[in-house]
Amino acid sequence: MHTQLAMNKYSLIFKLGVAVVFSISITIPGFSKKTPKVVMPIAKFNQAMSYIEAFQLDSANLVLDDLTRYLEETEQQSSAFGIQVQLKKAEALEKSDQDEAAASLLLTVASSSSVKGYWSTFTNAQLSLARLHEKHQRPEHCFKALRQAEEAITRHELDSLYSRFAIRMSSYHRIFGEKETALLYAKEAIRTASDFDQVEFLGNGHMLTAMLLKGNRPEASAYHFLKAADIFKALNNHIGYSAMLCNLSSLYKDYGEFELALKYSDDYFTAYQAGEKKDHADNWMLSNFYEIRSEIMAGMEQYDSAHHYLQLAFDSRLRLIQEENRSEVVQIEAQFNDAQKVQKIRDQAQIIEYEATKRKWGIGIAVLALLFTGVLLCFYFKLRSANHKMRLQSVLIQEKNKELGHNLEQQIMLQGEIHHRVKNNLQVIISLLELQQTDIQDPKTLDQLQSMSNRIYSMAAVHEMLYGKQGGETISLSEYTQKLCEHFKHLVPADQSLQFYLDLDASPLNIETLMPLGIVLNELMTNSLKYASLPWQELEISMHLQPCADGYCFSYQDNGPGFPEGALVEREGGLGSYLVRSMIRQLNGRVTTSNDNGAVYQIFFKEKNQSKLQNELISDTYS
Repeated sequence: MHTQLAMNKYSLIFKLGVAVVFSISITIPGFSKKTPKVVMPIAKFNQAMSYIEAFQLDSANLVLDDLTRYLEETEQQSSAFGIQVQLKKAEALEKSDQDEAAASLLLTVASSSSVKGYWSTFTNAQLSLARLHEKHQRPEHCFKALRQAEEAITRHELDSLYSRFAIRMSSYHRIFGEKETALLYAKEAIRTASDFDQVEFLGNGHMLTAMLLKGNRPEASAYHFLKAADIFKALNNHIGYSAMLCNLSSLYKDYGEFELALKYSDDYFTAYQAGEKKDHADNWMLSNFYEIRSEIMAGMEQYDSAHHYLQLAFDSRLRLIQEENRSEVVQIEAQFNDAQKVQKIRDQAQIIEYEATKRKWGIGIAVLALLFTGVLLCFYFKLRSANHKMRLQSVLIQEKNKELGHNLEQQIMLQGEIHHRVKNNLQVIISLLELQQTDIQDPKTLDQLQSMSNRIYSMAAVHEMLYGKQGGETISLSEYTQKLCEHFKHLVPADQSLQFYLDLDASPLNIETLMPLGIVLNELMTNSLKYASLPWQELEISMHLQPCADGYCFSYQDNGPGFPEGALVEREGGLGSYLVRSMIRQLNGRVTTSNDNGAVYQIFFKEKNQSKLQNELISDTYS
């Protein structure tokens, strides 16, 4: 995230403390003359706190600058309230990405508060310094600041600051240390924030817990993201709320729950639009949303939409880069305009001087020309520097495109690896079943184990072929069926023979269709080996596939004795019959049986989850 969540509860406690300090200070001798002005700094300070919490940082900086001038005029910049103002100014600068100025001011606040014994302010300054060091990847400095904060909390019993300390420790260990330690501190932040009713810290704790559990406990991660989202929504923290929705969408996308990922993606966009109306939108998070949305569409095989959102992500990143460059150009133009105004004033003065003393005309023109040339040269070099930065940004964009291409290649490779591992695991199961068969003498049990092994093989063959394709998600039914046929030929006894006749020339099928169809083929061939093998003739099996209506018609026939009653009579409780019926239902199909010089099956089915883009590719291939 590009923003740090605000601390509402801590702010409220501090505001009450400031009010008490100033109410006491009124009674101090010599201070009563300034009493009417006390209300002003407290109101200004509370207003600045509200602006920081709402991420209206320009307004916060203006109010804090006014407060600083007031404190300097009244010589109160070294008071407890004055140091608190400096602390808030540093936090506003840090959130505005003015990190160098923020670090300098935080070091000053830490030193002053330590000398004067303002340990709560000192601790908060150290925690803010730790956040800055973490942001700039300086783990040693970050850990040192955290240890100083921990020592102050322990020594001075600052229990109300422990939840913020726990959040910073969790964030430190999440980036530089052990994930388990980070998770422990995140849970501590949730516990202590609940004890002190620190709602913002509670939301931070849930957010960190969710991020740490994302890799291995998705359900728990989703729970904590939802808790954090509810808290940020209740606090009107639109950036935090929309960020949690975006994380939920990414989480479900990573675990293949594309419907839920799409839902939270839609919720994020609604929240983003609401925040945009209130000037709280995070445009970097929007570009991440487009990338996640693209991956969700790809996972749902909606490749046109995936490409569309990937292009939006690219355009969004490009606009952000261009806006950064544009702001630099605007700043240069403003400086140039200011220089022109100064130049006009000098021109007028020179004209007056010329009218008074004409002898200085030549000298004045020469000076003005020299100054003007210097200004032009100065801004020429600045513009050239800006152009150089824009070229660097262009290079970064090209590198990002290469990175996206590399990520796509990695996804394809990982997809193949998944199929390979699934195939290997299924092969291990087949091997275990074959080993088990050596210890069993009962023919019926052996037959059942062999049937189970064949069913598993039909699934393993799909993953093996997908792995071999390296990125494709469709398989030729003809190639797959030939692989099954070769497998069954090895199962035929040596004194028998088996011949297959295949006519399966059709477009490739996706895995959602081929997997149940392969199980059906396995059951049909198993039945043919059991009931159609006759000692006086070779067993022949014919298979034919052709498109029909909005699906396919698959014909299967053997040359055995056929069905005793002219058609297949379903056996109550038969696993094979149940599997055939179940798989055909999955394909939105139906089956008919008859006898024609053997058993005949006519299966009508539809391909599942076929995306529009894939249909177009297939039609182009087979047109």
